[in-house]
Amino acid sequence: MNEAQKLAMRLSAAGDAASTDGKGLYLLRIEEDEDGSVYDLIERRWTEFDITDSIVASGMRKAGSAPYLLDSDDQRIIFYADDANELKASTYDTDGQDPQWSDASAEGLSAAVMHEKGLLSACIAGDATLVFFQNPTGNIACIQGADGKWSLAGELPIQVPEGAPHYPLVVGTRLYFFYVGTDHNLHGVTRDAGSTAWNGNTLGKPVSRFVVAYDQDNELLVAYVLAGGVLTSIDEKGNRQDLVREKPDGSGEFEAITTAERAIHLHFHGNNNHFDHFVIGGGVVGHGRSRHRHRRW
Repeated sequence: MNEAQKLAMRLSAAGDAASTDGKGLYLLRIEEDEDGSVYDLIERRWTEFDITDSIVASGMRKAGSAPYLLDSDDQRIIFYADDANELKASTYDTDGQDPQWSDASAEGLSAAVMHEKGLLSACIAGDATLVFFQNPTGNIACIQGADGKWSLAGELPIQVPEGAPHYPLVVGTRLYFFYVGTDHNLHGVTRDAGSTAWNGNTLGKPVSRFVVAYDQDNELLVAYVLAGGVLTSIDEKGNRQDLVREKPDGSGEFEAITTAERAIHLHFHGNNNHFDHFVIGGGVVGHGRSRHRHRRW
């Protein structure tokens, strides 16, 4: 499977991250439990040779996004909204004999109350973790975490429709925040370190799910958009290329559109501290293989 096909799989998930050795993916989905009474957040660790499922949390909303931040395979955190539309977090505990996901909702995190259709995104900026969410008024707001404590950091000066996907990206000392606006086009605002002012622009392309990367070789921002089962790249100069499309067999896998696609190398530089993550709106409800149930600690 080439990089474009892997990226398309990640864009189809509720949340995702790449393993630190580059040989596997962590893909999140929202799945109805065995009793059909609640929804679980399931992590699927996917490699070429093995698939393992684990429960991250229970009591999820039926659909949503779950930002996945990974520093190492042993240091991971996932943010999600529960069925009461409150922001929660889970971390991966490797101290015991049975590594497992456990609740990590720290002081102040519950102050982020979400819109019932709102999505989440997150990034690391310096020593702080930033989580962006759509609040009950429909605006995009931010909550900031540092040293185990969380506090609201205000709203962004943008307008978005209900359930709009969004994505933050840190390049150097500048924070980029991309989102789908009310015109269904991809927009972005930026803020420099130490500043409270946001500056905006639009890429002028209608999108649904997306991720944005910084191409260091060409010094360009590139958006990768999944819409209608086709993954397309769009750079800030307006250059556009269709990369892969979903196979018609319903397997959820993707195939190359042209032979030229096979030579494409995708460069992603997510943010500080080498966190490799892409955050996409739109969770899925699916049914997979039997999974390992993790107990809370």
